[in-house]
Amino acid sequence: MMDQERIGYLDLARGFCICIVMLFHIVGILQWEFPGDRALFSSFMLPPFFFISGFLYKEEDSFRTFFIKKVNRLLVPFLFFYLITSVIIPNVLHYAAGMDFDTVAGIKSLWAFVWPGVYPNVPLWFLWCLFLVSLLFRLIHHISRRFSGQTRKIVLTVACFCLAFPAYVADYYDTPDVACLIKTLIYLPFFCVGFDSRDFLTDNQTKAGTAVKTLRLITCFLVALLPLLLYGVDVMVDAVLFYISGLAGSFFVVSLSSLINRLPVISYLGRNSIVIILTHGLLIRLMAPAVIKLSGYIGPFGAISLCWLTMTLSYLLITPVILRFLPRFTGQKPLLK
Repeated sequence: MMDQERIGYLDLARGFCICIVMLFHIVGILQWEFPGDRALFSSFMLPPFFFISGFLYKEEDSFRTFFIKKVNRLLVPFLFFYLITSVIIPNVLHYAAGMDFDTVAGIKSLWAFVWPGVYPNVPLWFLWCLFLVSLLFRLIHHISRRFSGQTRKIVLTVACFCLAFPAYVADYYDTPDVACLIKTLIYLPFFCVGFDSRDFLTDNQTKAGTAVKTLRLITCFLVALLPLLLYGVDVMVDAVLFYISGLAGSFFVVSLSSLINRLPVISYLGRNSIVIILTHGLLIRLMAPAVIKLSGYIGPFGAISLCWLTMTLSYLLITPVILRFLPRFTGQKPLLK
């Protein structure tokens, strides 16, 4: 196992988020919309992942150590599974068996993630984006050392948000996201605030009383639902809502997880969330025909729920196999020393 600090309640937080990620992509099969879907997915799905990564950022690592860790943990799994699941297997099936994935095929599939193209295993973008976010934050964090104390935190946070808002506007107007650079800038503030908040969260989760913790959870949950009321007013209003609700959702997920601490299945999925990120896109493609057919018998909600439950439980069998045979390509063991 790679040398990595494990905090039990953060595994649970990742578990909650990865379950929502799977649900989001299953819902996408039927293009089904339900009340609260925007708030559920935008507030509680991706922002907490970046927030937790920032929470675990280590200042003391040298750049060389930091870079090699991120390559082993994020870049190696991304490149390996991208080549296997988005280039080699789809092209073999396409040209040998005539299977159509409605994605880029041929030599262009090699760089589909750089110049925006649709590739079969889309969820892989997250690992590439988190790798870029980590490197960019490292650079900004290094520059901020010119300041000290609270001023340094303020400068660091303001710099991240100043980079993020123009990127949000660019994404709002469908600007091509070359090499996920726009997404990198958009999600950078969540990483930054996660880093800034770790002392606050660590101290307050142990010192605060039950009533205070409960009130904090309720407040964060309600704030995270703000997009339900105001989303679509204006691009800048949407941007402000996105960050307020995303940060509230992140605090809610982490705070709730610290209270519960551990749920056997969910914590296991969170501890191995990288395996799910790498592979669940393929499972969804295999399950899509069944979901579409089932929806005609038991309705969209029933079909989606059954598919989600089946996929979630299947990872209790899939994960040990992948970790056993591909530890260096799932970030469990270092490929580069």
